[in-house]
Amino acid sequence: MNIRNGLAASIYRLLVAILAMLGAWMCFENFGWSSWRVLLTYTLLFTTIYFGVLAIVGLVLNKRKRQALGLPMLEGALIITLLTVSVTTFVFMARDWEHPALAGGAAALSYVTLPVLVIADWLIFMPKGRWRSIYPFYWLAFPVFYVAAILFTAELYPNIDLRYPLAFLDYHIHDIVQMIWILIFYAICILIVGYGFYAIDALVGGKVGKYVVLPKIKLVEVGEVGDHEERTMTKGSSSGSKDKSAKNMPVDKIESKKRRPKAPQVAKND
Repeated sequence: MNIRNGLAASIYRLLVAILAMLGAWMCFENFGWSSWRVLLTYTLLFTTIYFGVLAIVGLVLNKRKRQALGLPMLEGALIITLLTVSVTTFVFMARDWEHPALAGGAAALSYVTLPVLVIADWLIFMPKGRWRSIYPFYWLAFPVFYVAAILFTAELYPNIDLRYPLAFLDYHIHDIVQMIWILIFYAICILIVGYGFYAIDALVGGKVGKYVVLPKIKLVEVGEVGDHEERTMTKGSSSGSKDKSAKNMPVDKIESKKRRPKAPQVAKND
């Protein structure tokens, strides 16, 4: 279920791209060059590029080709990554843990408005049923690459700003086993949320009916009493008509039927 208005989708996506670009600019304003070590910066830049390209291409193409726009795997990755960044930021702020985060209107735009707009684009304009069951594992790639890049560059440049944007990644201070367990917890949460969105996509897109056999219900029509009596009367009238026809038959014909000779049987000679 989706709205097949390509022009409206292109204008909407252009608005999302502009807001994502504004959020990325706010990241550079707050963190400077250290923004390249913040996951939110990469997420907003990819959101800007993805929705900007969709909007421009959608405005150029004709009406039929606009409806086929979109990359199912990438749109799911953006949704999951934006939600991961937002939930992580809210949890760290609630726990009063050190974490590079935006504040004020920039925070409302990046952590609330943009995730809602991206999810709304998927719900309203994207055709459903195009996601595959393996996609949630693909969506883990972006956070995994980010963590690997942070750990690698932290060892390569020990004096860099925001060496460990997330405190638990500093395995020199915290236990490395604890870091691994936290990352595993993140991966499990991402898979749970990812398969939740996949279930919605499959349900709305009609893919559930291909794999789930629904029970067949046999409907029995029960007629009214008047119908039953009418059928009984018609049966009785039909049998009565047969009796009447037999009574009206001449007597000689009835006797001829009764006295009809049997065919002679010929004995077989062995």
